Amino acid sequence: MAKSIAKSIRHSSIAGRTDVKISPRDLRQRVLPILASQAVGLACGLLGVRLTSRWVLPADYGLYGVFLTLTPLGMTVVFGGLIKFASREWPVTADRGGVLRTVFGAAVRKFPWLVLATVVAAFAMPTSQPVLLAAALLVSASLLFVVQLTQTLLQSAREHWEDFVLSALGSATRALAPPLLYVVTAAGLGALLGGFTLHAFLTAFVASFLLRRWWRQPAHAPGASTLGPTYGGSMFMLLAAVGWVQAGWHRWIVAWFLGAETSGQFVLASNLGALLPSMLGVMLLQFFQPGWFTATVATNEDRRQLMARVDRVALLLTVAGLALSAALHFAMPLLIGTLIGNAYAPAAGYVFGTGCLATAMATGVLYHVLLLAARRERACGVVDLSGALCFGIGGLVAVAAGGTWLNAWLWASPVVPWIANRTMARRSVLAGA
Repeated sequence: MAKSIAKSIRHSSIAGRTDVKISPRDLRQRVLPILASQAVGLACGLLGVRLTSRWVLPADYGLYGVFLTLTPLGMTVVFGGLIKFASREWPVTADRGGVLRTVFGAAVRKFPWLVLATVVAAFAMPTSQPVLLAAALLVSASLLFVVQLTQTLLQSAREHWEDFVLSALGSATRALAPPLLYVVTAAGLGALLGGFTLHAFLTAFVASFLLRRWWRQPAHAPGASTLGPTYGGSMFMLLAAVGWVQAGWHRWIVAWFLGAETSGQFVLASNLGALLPSMLGVMLLQFFQPGWFTATVATNEDRRQLMARVDRVALLLTVAGLALSAALHFAMPLLIGTLIGNAYAPAAGYVFGTGCLATAMATGVLYHVLLLAARRERACGVVDLSGALCFGIGGLVAVAAGGTWLNAWLWASPVVPWIANRTMARRSVLAGA
């Protein structure tokens, strides 16, 4: 595997293909707003950790953390294929208004699936308030679809300053609204749910305003793009469901096997440990994805060069993500009692592991995007499922075996996308026309 990575990257260098040349305009219009978005996200995330660890009981936070894993049901599961379709077509279509109307029309038709999914998920949670949770989940999941779609389109159009406004608002309201309502109303879990719903409403309102100019564009039938069976059918919806399960899996099994108290500690550790690697993954994807989607992929030589470009970014993400996770791990003794309340001191033991897991999952996403860029969408099924199966079985066995094994598994998780996702994605991309 190491030889194939080195050969791939060397091939890209010989071919003269680089992704790291940044012009002054790129610096102003792309790099600075991307960095600013993540800086605001980091500051708000740390503030949220500080407030939550002081005001919210671990048992309530454990259930709220599981709820947070359910909120992407709309944007990544039921409507996941629609967002991928929009991101794939947006840089190359002349009919952006038509694409937007196509996406929302399909979303209306798929909405009953979201209702069913949120009701089932809410009543499966270990809570005495399933109706309240189902209502908050349905509203939040619907609104966050609008937000995620808007951000995806802004990033695809390389309008990163507008994306910064929406991202900053989302980071601030998500970090502040739930704990503030919790401490002001003393309404327990219901206050956290209400605060998150308020966050979703405010960001969706601004997102709708940013979408207006494209929505008003007249349709251009000759250039219109259609969903087709790949993006409009069930494949991406099923894969998104797998990805959603993968994202929340470790929180769920910790709650099931180790209880609400430990779950609260693990959720806080996940929120903190995943922060820096996830931010890095988002920044790299925002900067490089538009270029990957406009790359020529007509020949195997073209696809080999594209593969090398993705490999280089994936290697950077892995190395830097692990370094950031290690730095945070060693800084934890200084953060307990200052940034993090003493009640959450046990969370420090999971911080490095959850950072490793976040790095692994972000790396896997890059190879999913590679398949979209190379027009190998149908191969996403076997590639994504292979990685998800490794994460699912590994996590379940480790949690069932005990806390020590859980950390060992988390530390080892970054090898999964390189062995499973990359190997199978490479095979598909280089398989010929």
